[in-house]
Amino acid sequence: MADPDLRCLLIGFAGGRLLVPGGLVVEALPYAPPLRVEGAPPWVLGSLLWRARTVPLIGMEPLLAGSATITGPRSRIVVLRTPGGRVGHVAVVTVEVPQLLTLARADLGALDDAPPPPGVLRRVRLHDGEALIPDLDHLDAALAALGIYRN
Repeated sequence: MADPDLRCLLIGFAGGRLLVPGGLVVEALPYAPPLRVEGAPPWVLGSLLWRARTVPLIGMEPLLAGSATITGPRSRIVVLRTPGGRVGHVAVVTVEVPQLLTLARADLGALDDAPPPPGVLRRVRLHDGEALIPDLDHLDAALAALGIYRN
């Protein structure tokens, strides 16, 4: 029996792309400035009020490179379910409209064995370049430790 195809969402950010399993994607929204959160690390851009919940908005640029997240007219917010369930959901800023992909398992390959940065599970090769698979369990735990967000 052949391996089933993988449904994924490709989320672009300045300096890279995230590849997220489709089962974790909840909703894509137009970009709106978040509510500020005092005392949060720089990669927590703020909070969103979404479906009667307070959801952390994460910027991948400050998390991975220490640079600012720049938004534009094509920016979106993608709400993801966290598998760990401590905060329930996180939102990520994308600099462009996210792209739905259906990939065969053979289309993915690990780029190297170097340890990925915090917040990244693995760097992978795609047919047209590379992408990062986010470590949503790590982000879920880090956000829960702030004591601001709860499921």
